[in-house]
Amino acid sequence: GGAQRAAVAAGLGADAGADLGAVIDDAFESEVQQAVRQLSAGEVALIQSEPAPGQSGRPAAAEGAVPEAARPEAISLDTPVRFVRWAKLFCQSRVDLATLYYRFFSSQVGLAVPMLVDLSSGLNDKAQTTLAQQVELFDMLSQASMRGLIPGAPQLRLHPFVGFDPMRALADGAAGTTVALVKDAVLNKGFIGVKVYPEMGWSPFQNTPANAGSPERAQALDAILDGFFGWCADEQVPVTAHCNHSNYPSKNAEAANYGSPDEWLSVLAAHPSLRLNLGHFGGAYADPANYTWTWDIARGLATYDGLYADVGCQHVDDAALMQVHFGVLEKIAGTCPEMADRLMFGTDWYMEANNPNPNAFLDEYKSRYLAAFGAGQTAKFMSANALSFLGFGAGNVTANGQRLRRRYGGLGIAPPSWLGAGG
Repeated sequence: GGAQRAAVAAGLGADAGADLGAVIDDAFESEVQQAVRQLSAGEVALIQSEPAPGQSGRPAAAEGAVPEAARPEAISLDTPVRFVRWAKLFCQSRVDLATLYYRFFSSQVGLAVPMLVDLSSGLNDKAQTTLAQQVELFDMLSQASMRGLIPGAPQLRLHPFVGFDPMRALADGAAGTTVALVKDAVLNKGFIGVKVYPEMGWSPFQNTPANAGSPERAQALDAILDGFFGWCADEQVPVTAHCNHSNYPSKNAEAANYGSPDEWLSVLAAHPSLRLNLGHFGGAYADPANYTWTWDIARGLATYDGLYADVGCQHVDDAALMQVHFGVLEKIAGTCPEMADRLMFGTDWYMEANNPNPNAFLDEYKSRYLAAFGAGQTAKFMSANALSFLGFGAGNVTANGQRLRRRYGGLGIAPPSWLGAGG
């Protein structure tokens, strides 16, 4: 599973399969309501008392800690119906999830980029399906979308990022199976980028014996990462990284600081042509003092042309928080004009599906951005910047775009207009 981030194609409206999508949407909500009615009083109390999924673990006194109430991705569990809706999304088939995603955003999305995550080593857990099986499944799902076969969403195109866990690659040793699988997914299976999650216990730059286990393992981990990021830069493979103080293993409070902007800027110094998106743009907070990572990312935008950020899973339902957040964005825009061309819309769906009125995320963020920055910058934010990051769009001649055009051509399908003609 993973985050969904989207380039929104202007002018998309209802389609011939919209009625089917509405039936699926209504059926899903009926399932949610039925499940809520079946909750016992004890289960409701448990939902309301437990920490949010993926949010537990960091002591309030930890160095660099962000106050619990300020965490931008914290999922509110005070309303059982929202929690049940969020939980039931995990039980949907990938095809139904694609349809629900399209419906949740009023059929406005032309390109969705599901980002697989590999969290097994950080959480000491083993998924029922292997990474190779997930790659095969999303390869087929992507091809179905290219043929217009997603129920109720024939205009939606799905082009995924593959998850990469360097700790899994470290365990491979000389076999190198994880790196080979990820590279094959990009070169031969239609994946258009890579998703990484340093908060699972590793640093993108200069690991230490404390997190790697020994000096030798730290050195080997650094070599894996340096070689992999070098390959991504050479092949023009976009990389998205979780970059926020959230969603780290509960027993490793220090992991909240892994993958900081400073560490990523060191990676870019070594591989300046790398296309890198720091997801969540450091987060959205009610206190301007908590925007340290956001400002650090913004300063990097001025130095590295391939550095981007997105706004996935921010609480647009909290008017006071959004007022502070957009105030900070406007200050950044005043000192960092590059933000206009590098900040992207992103949903992190379905992680934000537990927030109040998640269906309004797209329209709410778009309207706030329009009010703050005007129509021209909003058009870039909602679509053009994401296409640029991916290496798509008119005038973009990149290896990533060429790979996707060959994929469409190999299936005998005309590429969508947002992909561009290439060269």
